[in-house]
Amino acid sequence: MGFQATVELLQQAAGKVNGRGDAVGAANLAGPADRVADAMPGGAAAEQARAVAESWRTTLSGWAADAHEYAKDLADSATTYQGVEQTNEAGFTGRSLKGAI
Repeated sequence: MGFQATVELLQQAAGKVNGRGDAVGAANLAGPADRVADAMPGGAAAEQARAVAESWRTTLSGWAADAHEYAKDLADSATTYQGVEQTNEAGFTGRSLKGAI
């Protein structure tokens, strides 16, 4: 039993995850809460709306950063697997068959 890493699939996954991270980072879920706060200045609701808006900004920023880091890890894994495959191919090219035929 084992596993197989497909370099192209890892690279594709890295690109997709990175794109999703960009999309999450660009989302403005805080905007509506900011508008509520602006509409009711000075009240307790405004204070809470600002807190909700800040929470959304922080959360989405964190999710985007996590997605970008995961995408980088996937891309790095693809590079590592590709390097190992190339090293193994170079090690087997002709050497193991010398004198066997």
